[in-house]
Amino acid sequence: MSRIAPRRTDIGIMQVILVKGLVKLILVRAGYDVLWQERDTTLAQWIRLLRPSGRLVFIEGRWTTGAGLSAAEASALLRRHGRRAELRLLNDHALWGQTITDERYLLLSRQG
Repeated sequence: MSRIAPRRTDIGIMQVILVKGLVKLILVRAGYDVLWQERDTTLAQWIRLLRPSGRLVFIEGRWTTGAGLSAAEASALLRRHGRRAELRLLNDHALWGQTITDERYLLLSRQG
């Protein structure tokens, strides 16, 4: 079990107490803004929080405006940090109430 070492730090725009290795799940919805500037650093901080069996879930997209992260970019980022990534496309019009033309997806990541 990881040694508990609370300390304050900034992750994105939130200030949280970090406790290494205790978190079961981190859900990141539209995390592009958080990841864009410091992708590797931010992701490494989130992964450090996870238990060995913990999961990281990205709900993200590459919008028609060009903003966002493509599924390929997000998957590659996770793999660089030793994570597996299972992709589920979220392009069903029933999810959004209309037909969409941009890329919307969920990535479920486990240690890997």
